[in-house]
Amino acid sequence: MRRLLILTLVLLLTPMLIAAGWNKAYFAATKPGSWATIRVTSTMTGPYTTTTTRLADVDGRVVIEQRSEFGENVSPPSIMRYELAKGFNADRDLIDHLKAVVAASVRTGADDAYTELPADTVAALKTMATYAATATFKGVETIEGKPCDRYSYTRGKKGDAQLEKGDIWLNPTVPFGVVKHTMTFTDPSGKLLWTVDSRLVDSGTKPISTTPAVAAAKPDLETPAAPESMTLQTAYDSGLIKIRVEIAPEDKRGDRLHLLIETNENPLTVTLLPESTTLKGDFPVERLVFRASDAHKLVLAQGRPAKIVVNQLGTWRAVAGKFTITVYEGKPVFIGSVTMDNVK
Repeated sequence: MRRLLILTLVLLLTPMLIAAGWNKAYFAATKPGSWATIRVTSTMTGPYTTTTTRLADVDGRVVIEQRSEFGENVSPPSIMRYELAKGFNADRDLIDHLKAVVAASVRTGADDAYTELPADTVAALKTMATYAATATFKGVETIEGKPCDRYSYTRGKKGDAQLEKGDIWLNPTVPFGVVKHTMTFTDPSGKLLWTVDSRLVDSGTKPISTTPAVAAAKPDLETPAAPESMTLQTAYDSGLIKIRVEIAPEDKRGDRLHLLIETNENPLTVTLLPESTTLKGDFPVERLVFRASDAHKLVLAQGRPAKIVVNQLGTWRAVAGKFTITVYEGKPVFIGSVTMDNVK
């Protein structure tokens, strides 16, 4: 009787243990040269498109490129490149490639040079929750004439600043597998924050180079003798600088912001006084408010950024993450990952 009870429990628990994950190798058709373009609409931002391409492998490592274009010249195109660890199972796990990233770089706008992301940023990418961890098969549906397997998932847990729930429709013959992807984000009280809807608009395979240039170009370290001088506020509003922001993991309230300030083109000197500064941003950081403890005079040149630490002000603030803000053609641009929260 005891053995029968144990066997019954095993049979009952087994479906629970294997429920999460993908039923097929949905990404096996995504060979080097494959690409897919999706159109993203959201209740919080304007529509944009993202084209994801699998470049040529480098020394046995998969390389993925993602180019996002925002339309109407609101923001410059943003291109991310990810190099994945050897042995990564691209056929089954490509949608969750961030967990295997060993190197990443970014390019914004017309700048031909890629900037490598710091090692700690790459490490943070690898900790992001995967879709497969909670993916549960829901059935077969036809989307835009394509038979798709539908999965539901949850990323995050109750009490998090935001909880993501979504559905993904996968077809194994489509590059990168995704035909449709919907997401809903809620706050700890269950209140709806925003929704996102992604749809496949085009895909294919193209010839590739066997030696993609994935290394970041080295910056020119020459500094002209007399850089222009202005306040940090003016330099930012004029689109002359970009600011990388990081909150230390132990700083749960986001009291101190670590800023890396870089010139977007020409050398210049920026001044920052010990008074409140408000930089207009883009979602999810609509504005960044801080104050320096002392006056600063920062000399910037290509390849020579300045680092400072400032005190973040206000109650609605960034409390975790790493991101970059800048202004392009008069519009603020946000790139990166951040957690926003009310701090009292």
